[in-house]
Amino acid sequence: MLLLLSQFLSAIIFSRSIAGGLSRGEFKLLLTYPITRNNLIFTKLVVDTLIPFVIMTFVNAIGTYLSGAGLSAPFWLAELISLIAVTYIGGMTILIGLLLKSESTTMLVVLMIIFATELRDHLSPKVYNLYQSGGHGMLCPASSVRTDWSCIQT
Repeated sequence: MLLLLSQFLSAIIFSRSIAGGLSRGEFKLLLTYPITRNNLIFTKLVVDTLIPFVIMTFVNAIGTYLSGAGLSAPFWLAELISLIAVTYIGGMTILIGLLLKSESTTMLVVLMIIFATELRDHLSPKVYNLYQSGGHGMLCPASSVRTDWSCIQT
């Protein structure tokens, strides 16, 4: 659930930053300074990736601490997956934002892609994930994965 929230947050932040900046003319103003377009886009990618990642890591750490699970290896693995997902969504949003140059349209397109990906994942009958199966390479139904990264035996 937190991964989905971090994807939504990153889509909103990136579309506001890139497509909103293009539609408001911020890029033309920023490019009057001695900075290349590649440096500008790369800086926005790094900053806009760190904001949702830090927020979701903080929220996830508090939730993990309050549940009594501790900050173990699965927590850091989940954070690494979250960082990869946020970076992927950010790159996709930058590409779509540069093509469409409309903040709201970019946000809607990226959110539809996220929804379609999540819908596809939930409609598939079984999830093969080495981490969620406890490293045994088992096929686990999507509803039977426990929080300790193993399958529920039914």
